[in-house]
Amino acid sequence: MRFIHTADWHLGRVFLGVHLTDDQAHLLDQFVDLARSAKPDAVIIAGDVYDRAVPPLKAVTLLSDVLSRLVLEVGTRVVLIAGNHDGPERLSFARRLLGRQNLHVVGNLTGMGAPLTFADRYGVVDVFPVPYADPAVAREWLGHSENGPRDHDQAMRALLARVRAAPGHAPSSSLTPSSPARPRATRSARSQLAGPEPWRPLPSKVSPT
Repeated sequence: MRFIHTADWHLGRVFLGVHLTDDQAHLLDQFVDLARSAKPDAVIIAGDVYDRAVPPLKAVTLLSDVLSRLVLEVGTRVVLIAGNHDGPERLSFARRLLGRQNLHVVGNLTGMGAPLTFADRYGVVDVFPVPYADPAVAREWLGHSENGPRDHDQAMRALLARVRAAPGHAPSSSLTPSSPARPRATRSARSQLAGPEPWRPLPSKVSPT
């Protein structure tokens, strides 16, 4: 099974007074070409698709165009989760409707539900999208008002522990090609790094699992 995993597009970024949207559009044209040639089972976009919670119109239009081409022209499923730069509620707009068209958007923790399932000749792969969440939001969602996570690292660890405890979850390390009936699982999670985050080119990687 093949996934293209990418993150940190930061659409709408202004760098030293220069709007980068046109440059980002050029790079994303190449990204769509990569997806077209690689023919992945899914494209996973792991957060910070926008540079700020209320992105400029050109950035929204660019994202809409790229996602439309990936889903409608390339014909691949897309899994998109929010990062700390994204506005989770805005990003989640019409997510149930979009999910029916193979565009799966998880902006906040309330959007975390059943895993997304992919299948090949070796069995199934469950993808658990875990968006960025502040520790206070994670505590509330987990029901840990007093003794819950107090920093971003603890919050992500607690959320992943909840994912691992989900019914039917199986660690991917227990899988071999000779056991096609077992489910495989992967987590796409957005973590918060300490310190300032420099601008960098759009990262992408094609990785078989």
